[in-house]
Amino acid sequence: MNEDIKAALTTGRLTLFLGAGASKSCKSRTGVPLLDGGQLAEALATEAALPYEQESLSVVYSAARSKLQSRLDNFLESKFRHARPSPEYLALAEFAWRRIYTLNIDDALDKALAQRSKQNVETFIAGDSIKNQDQVFERLDYIKLNGSIDRLSDGIIFSSAEYAKATGKALPWYEQTASDFVENTFLFVGTKLDEPLLKFHIERYKEINGKKNGVSFVMTPNASEIQRIDLASYNIFHISGTLLDFTNWLNSNFKKPISAWDLATESIPQLAVLKSDAAKAPGYAALFENVTLVRPDFLPRETTNVSDGQIRDFYKGFYPTWDDILNQIPAELDVLQAILSALDNLTQNACILPIIGPAGSGKSTALMQVALRLSVRPDQAVYHIAEPVDDLLGTLKAIEEACTDNIKRIYVAIDNLDAFSDDLVVALSHRQVSRIYFIGAERENVWARKTKSKLRRFGAKEVVISEFSHADAIKLLEKIQEYGSWTRLGKLTPEARIDELMIRSRKQLLIALWEATAGIGYEKIIQKDYRSLQTDNDRIFMLIIGLATVNRAFVPAELLNRTLIQLGLLRQAPSLLENLAGIVRAENGKYSVRHPIYARYLMDKIVDPILTERAVKALLGAFSIYPAPVIQHISKKEARIYKGIINHNFLRNVLHGKKKVILGLYQSLEKKFERDGMFWLQYGLCYRDFGEDDAALEKLRVACEAYRMPHTEHAFAQQLLIIAPKLDDEIIAFEYLSEARAILLRLDSSIDSDDIFPICTLAEGEVRVVHRFHGDGEARMKAAEYAKELRARLRQTDGDQYMNTMRQRLTSFASSGKWVENSANSEN
Repeated sequence: MNEDIKAALTTGRLTLFLGAGASKSCKSRTGVPLLDGGQLAEALATEAALPYEQESLSVVYSAARSKLQSRLDNFLESKFRHARPSPEYLALAEFAWRRIYTLNIDDALDKALAQRSKQNVETFIAGDSIKNQDQVFERLDYIKLNGSIDRLSDGIIFSSAEYAKATGKALPWYEQTASDFVENTFLFVGTKLDEPLLKFHIERYKEINGKKNGVSFVMTPNASEIQRIDLASYNIFHISGTLLDFTNWLNSNFKKPISAWDLATESIPQLAVLKSDAAKAPGYAALFENVTLVRPDFLPRETTNVSDGQIRDFYKGFYPTWDDILNQIPAELDVLQAILSALDNLTQNACILPIIGPAGSGKSTALMQVALRLSVRPDQAVYHIAEPVDDLLGTLKAIEEACTDNIKRIYVAIDNLDAFSDDLVVALSHRQVSRIYFIGAERENVWARKTKSKLRRFGAKEVVISEFSHADAIKLLEKIQEYGSWTRLGKLTPEARIDELMIRSRKQLLIALWEATAGIGYEKIIQKDYRSLQTDNDRIFMLIIGLATVNRAFVPAELLNRTLIQLGLLRQAPSLLENLAGIVRAENGKYSVRHPIYARYLMDKIVDPILTERAVKALLGAFSIYPAPVIQHISKKEARIYKGIINHNFLRNVLHGKKKVILGLYQSLEKKFERDGMFWLQYGLCYRDFGEDDAALEKLRVACEAYRMPHTEHAFAQQLLIIAPKLDDEIIAFEYLSEARAILLRLDSSIDSDDIFPICTLAEGEVRVVHRFHGDGEARMKAAEYAKELRARLRQTDGDQYMNTMRQRLTSFASSGKWVENSANSEN
């Protein structure tokens, strides 16, 4: 063995790939050794009463299947079901693994894992839906690519015909194997080097990686010189040995088997400093995924050296890294002291400090700088969350448990506060955390429209980041001179430099910095970058990542790889990333475009919407491999991407309102998402956008049938109320009203949908229907009834802005007969 394998194993980057030779020491249920490929071919020929002349297993299996039909399944079960695991398999099962792939259909390793593994083992075959790799290794994905003896009805791959079908069909776990080849080190054990499926994967590996192969290894008893040279050309190196040699090496190199906790702490270093008693509990490590302990000695540092004279990515418009913050690359502006002073005044009743401002104003940078400042105080602990976590309440409780009693104040800094607002309401309403205070950054318009109404009872007065001061300009210029582009500014006088920044400071900080250093408008900067891209492949690669960035999310490597597979571009990924240097950043297996402002301007003003449509379709295709409803089978950070790009408003904007393109995109995905309620919800709302009410109703009805959830039911009821007053048949119109009323009254006590309460939807809809068929007088009476109801509700909802607007409109109509239209009543 070697240090490369040891390093990959201890960091959770080693993927096992087992062939028939790995099961050599296992026994059947009758106690005889399991058959290898040649022995199975001979036994199949005998069972089928066919002469055996050393034909390959694939040929013999095909002939035996044709002759024996269903009786072949009974034969296979007698040989491979209820197998007895070998000592080697039991030894493997003691260790935690990232993933294990196998070509074997027997259940010997299944039994070993069930008996010895401390991980939660989930078994898949090639056609099963994907699950993302568990970043804290508590779940082990065990993939049986040729099929499984306990799932013969789902098919197995032995014959040439079955092999051909498997390679030609887009089976999710085949695609994932390719992605794993790119991202990790493989160790093949017990495979024949001329095995068709292995050859297929090796060729695919070569195709994917081109000349930039990672290192993988094949372990078999022997290999010829020609075979070794051939494998080395793919960066797959041969090691002489068997599975027994490998497990002996494991036992001699590790005093105790590597655990999931060992791999998790390697992946998330801050876990190592948590309380040991809580840390070992199942699911504990997962609570800290996407959570950063802010402490100078634990913060992630740059893995590549940055030369002193190099322009830093931060001054090219990228979000700061923790390395940037630690090295004080961004200037510390005056607003920082205002934030720190406000934090000292937080109480348990007002425990959230919102930092708000327009996009690109420096909120995220200030949040990280404040977090680092707070972390040096000995009686305080600070955590930073930049991406959604799957169980925020559980994470907050774990953070409190992780902090010793001498920690009097815990700060949790949250970027994109709105994404966490509902979970925060639950946590704080029931006082389930007591030592935690929150600092949250959010865009000014999102805060005003959505987040403030949810969190204001828990929050202090917000700190607004807008224009920067003369003193800030001096600090910024000092940092730009040291770390940014100084070519243009360096030619100006000191006074002119300050004037240049101050003039542009009427815009967001980010845009001011771009324009001051380049001397041209940010629009022209982005246009210039886009024109520098040479091919459509470069552009679509950028767009895929940009679609996530616009929705304030990173693209995980696995998701990006699956998307590139949809487009046939995975093999070009390394060169594409090189071509987009300065536009796309890759960090810790996640990808982003410079900034949401940058990505949004590209899609809104520059990129051909047909190209954007290709990127959206490929990215959604990468989500289609999950079971329905998709949203329940992906992490919250990926859910942000999925919900963002499938949204009808988003697609209308980035595809420039082109009806044929937008509807065509949804239509092309009908089969892939035919059981996903969210897809049909957005599909129906898209038809509503274009005024096709009957089609919208049809799609929204399908959405309710696919997956009944409050938002979908609300949209369906709203569509009934849109159509009802347009009908000529009063009976049908009031049937629609009755159906909608039943739904909305049931929902009314439990939800509000994007700040649109079901009672408001019902009030407006019913007044319109009554007005259409029963005239002005009855409609005004109905409006007065609902206005009175909403007035009472407002006292209970702390004066919700949308509900108050609806009350005013109803009151106006009741008194004057004039209805004030409001575009805010559409479902988002």
